[in-house]
Amino acid sequence: MLIKRGYVMKKETLTLRFKGENDIDIETLSKSLDCVVAVLGKIADSSISENDFCKFKVKNIEKGSFMITIEQIVDMATVLFPLMPPILESFNSIVELKKNLGGQMPVEVIHEGNNTIVKSCVGNVTYIDNRTYNLYTRDSSIEKCLSELSKTISEDGERTGFSIAVTDDKTVKTVEMDKDDLIRTRNPIDVESLNGDITEQEATGVLTVRKPDLLGNSKWQFKFLGRTINADIEDENFLKKVKEKEISFPLVSKLNAKMRVRLKNGDPISYTVIEVKSYE
Repeated sequence: MLIKRGYVMKKETLTLRFKGENDIDIETLSKSLDCVVAVLGKIADSSISENDFCKFKVKNIEKGSFMITIEQIVDMATVLFPLMPPILESFNSIVELKKNLGGQMPVEVIHEGNNTIVKSCVGNVTYIDNRTYNLYTRDSSIEKCLSELSKTISEDGERTGFSIAVTDDKTVKTVEMDKDDLIRTRNPIDVESLNGDITEQEATGVLTVRKPDLLGNSKWQFKFLGRTINADIEDENFLKKVKEKEISFPLVSKLNAKMRVRLKNGDPISYTVIEVKSYE
């Protein structure tokens, strides 16, 4: 840890081990890293301010299965440092929770002080800090990315498992997932329903496309009723046309769509496009 002129630089490392052969299929590696980077970006966006600095870089690639070490560097004001959520540790905790849930909704969630205790249907108990739990349950894209990660690795016949290890100074925290764990966690669960008292309603309207998700690993950004929103799209027919480039952007700028809106205490917290009725 380095302190310089009112700022502190802190380094952590995340080691990804793809168990099995030393060589790895390029598509497995590419898709897996896309998922990991997307989740790390979500955590970083919620953890540091726009005036602070954070970057991730590949530090080392080794044999022995197939192993990649990613280094995280955070540079932020020392006055805020004690409050800084550890980004890689949060990632580790979310992966551990997902593994322990095994693709099923929890049977009990208990909030106790600064921690949340999550009990799975098979008796696994996970302790996770409230900030990390709230981040995970309010943004379904994290769960979807991790499910895609499990799906990608489990479908590679040369992979026997996957592990992540976070190193901070001399502490190492590891989460191991074997083939069965990966298969169990390949389908996303409805994490947003775990975040307090949630109600749902349907809405139909015109969405102005601000930023499409052409890679399928994040949310679409729209303008709706004068506000910017981020939304998932479940309309497989529409997504297929986008993937096959029958629909292209920015030639298409507006979608007439039916949406599912989730609300907490009457305020919208997420949007999902159920059906795209037309576009122009």
